[in-house]
Amino acid sequence: MVTFASFVLAAFAGTCVLASPITAVPRDNDEELLKYLTETNPEDIVFNPVPGLPTLEELNITVADFFKPEFRAEHDLPDPRNTSPLPAQRARDLLEKRFDPVCYSGDLSTVTHVNGAYACRDYLNSLGTTQCAAYSHLPGTKMCDMVVQNVRVVTYGTPAGSLFSAASHCSDVARGMNWIIDNCRTNNPCNCGVSGANAAWGNGDLIITIKNTF
Repeated sequence: MVTFASFVLAAFAGTCVLASPITAVPRDNDEELLKYLTETNPEDIVFNPVPGLPTLEELNITVADFFKPEFRAEHDLPDPRNTSPLPAQRARDLLEKRFDPVCYSGDLSTVTHVNGAYACRDYLNSLGTTQCAAYSHLPGTKMCDMVVQNVRVVTYGTPAGSLFSAASHCSDVARGMNWIIDNCRTNNPCNCGVSGANAAWGNGDLIITIKNTF
């Protein structure tokens, strides 16, 4: 089995090409998401505090909560084990295009682990109407920072164009991340990499990026 760690190590050794084509994966592909929810060890996911946003402890939740069907249903998170994951919200997502999303090619400065993207999405969604604000351009303002299976996963927010700041509900940031998770998987040599950018839902002034940092 090819793991994400071996994917990165192979890249350093020059044995694989990271600038690989991007594979479009069906949105919240049931098989992939179910595998994440049922086979991931929550202890492998470590959140780093992000200035200005509450920690899991302050929210009185744990990483393990993100994997519970009842928690996911309560917080409108997709879950193949539940009967109806986000049908109305997903339909609205398709109608609210405010930015041309992009997938990044799989080089070491951008590609990260999709399990971390799932976890960051779930964390930001759990913040609901809390404001996620961006005040800086490249690389942007951190909105989620974690390590999963020894791989760094960071979600950044960046004001669009010449704006100095932009903000949205954190749950809308999470909804903007859905497109990246759904469409920006790498297919060489594993299907566990992801990296890309999209606007927060309904707000083309706030650009959300999922990437690795070294």
